[in-house]
Amino acid sequence: MRLSTLLFGILYLTTNLIAQNSTENFTISGQVKVRAGNEIVQPIEFVMIEINKLHKATFSDSLGHFKLNEVKSGEYKISFSGFGYQKSDTTITIKDHSIDNLKICVTVNSCNINEIRAEQDIKNGKIKLLIVSSIAPIYYKNQHDFEKKFKIEYLDYGDTIPSALECITLYNKTIFRYLDAKYGKLWRLEVRQDVIGL
Repeated sequence: MRLSTLLFGILYLTTNLIAQNSTENFTISGQVKVRAGNEIVQPIEFVMIEINKLHKATFSDSLGHFKLNEVKSGEYKISFSGFGYQKSDTTITIKDHSIDNLKICVTVNSCNINEIRAEQDIKNGKIKLLIVSSIAPIYYKNQHDFEKKFKIEYLDYGDTIPSALECITLYNKTIFRYLDAKYGKLWRLEVRQDVIGL
């Protein structure tokens, strides 16, 4: 009798603990960054983070952070998608604790203007600083003096962006390094402040 009572008690406690664990809620949180070319550029907002199996979704904030609440233990495929970026998936397993600091990178779909293109332009003597402004390109009165002095050309796309801003940033940063090496920091005092990535 004592043995059966003891076995029943152990079975009851085990079942109760399993039931408690299966109903416990966890969180999944982390940060999404964008990869352009070979470089991880910056955190990105408005990326959708979705667990289809649970019908749960959220968006990354302005610093790329996201959080999904009330997730039970189990294995889940999480999808990350955003306009202009390749969709990516990752599989995670939650056992007995929440997952914090999940690091995800989404890749720009098309990055035809990048650091490689900048290096080619430097080699060919067709150096540009890229700008994305408003409906019509903006021209400053003294910008021609800067272009002549530093043997460079401003290229203002107006509001028609030929590639993702992250890619344009990579292009300009390569040009910045070139100008720093050739002229020191002098050019930075005279450059237009609306150059992307400055």
